[in-house]
Amino acid sequence: MEMLRTVTTYEAIADKSASGTPGVVFYEPTLPAGWLSLDTEPIDVTDVLRLTYVRPLEDVDASTDDLDYPQEWFSPLALGLARQIALDYGATWGQQHEMLYKEALLVAQQANPEVSDAYFEPGRE
Repeated sequence: MEMLRTVTTYEAIADKSASGTPGVVFYEPTLPAGWLSLDTEPIDVTDVLRLTYVRPLEDVDASTDDLDYPQEWFSPLALGLARQIALDYGATWGQQHEMLYKEALLVAQQANPEVSDAYFEPGRE
């Protein structure tokens, strides 16, 4: 299967409504969800399309940058950073704070049970 890189190349396909076995796929990474398009409409609904998408994580090098993590990780990330700062500077980090952090972490970990190479590991330096 061929992966097209530009909208122009995808738009050049004459009849995208023709039936057949898809041979070309185009992915447009829009927010909040991307858009996947095929060159033909599949004939058989039991056919399976398997895709793997791999890319490096974006770095955050300016205060205006968005974090390159799914939204379900925002709370555990913020709470994890607050926890680390509290511990580093001797501020109070109570049992209720720890419970909120662990709950947010559990919610994020269960949001997508797929195996992933991107994860948070508190306390690792």
